[in-house]
Amino acid sequence: MSPSGARELGRVFADADVVRKYRYRQPYPPETFDILERLVVDPRTVLDAGSGTGALTIGLARFAERVDAIDPSAAMQSEARRAPGGDSERIRWILGTAETAPLDPPYGLVTAGASIHWMDPDVVMPRFRESLAPGAVLAIVNSESVYAAQKWRDELIALIQEFSPIAHHLEFVDLVRSLETSGHFTRQGERTAAAVPYELTGDAGQPRRRF
Repeated sequence: MSPSGARELGRVFADADVVRKYRYRQPYPPETFDILERLVVDPRTVLDAGSGTGALTIGLARFAERVDAIDPSAAMQSEARRAPGGDSERIRWILGTAETAPLDPPYGLVTAGASIHWMDPDVVMPRFRESLAPGAVLAIVNSESVYAAQKWRDELIALIQEFSPIAHHLEFVDLVRSLETSGHFTRQGERTAAAVPYELTGDAGQPRRRF
């Protein structure tokens, strides 16, 4: 997808109804933050690029001296500030894109979740590299669901294929591989957190789904 196309589609994240639905996404397993804490180096400040509703940011603030959380959606950041821990004095919510937002390096860790696929790698990857403290790394973090019933995943994929304006979706592993083959990213390691059960309760008596 071209950067202009990504920006156009990304406007949906300014929609308050879309943002509210993010509370139903599965959280990162707690072990995720144990892994990230072991990666951070001095000065123990973290840049969280594409922070969204704070799923990574708020957990990072438990051990980082400061987290600069960048996102271009005011609605996303408003939701993040209302979340438990979103008012931490260690978090600086910065409205802007990863390509252009003001940074305050050096950072002892840079993190990016699934939102990295909206970013222009020719711009953001050099910015991240130049912002890292000596010995610091970029951690690309993803969360995958293991469904209790395969048909739920099949139904979800069918909905995406039917309604998404994006013709070809890259799996997250393929996205990271594309960053590697293009020379934007060099993988130094990989860690996987243990899966944890997550139960989603629907509205108005809708059935629960276990992930």
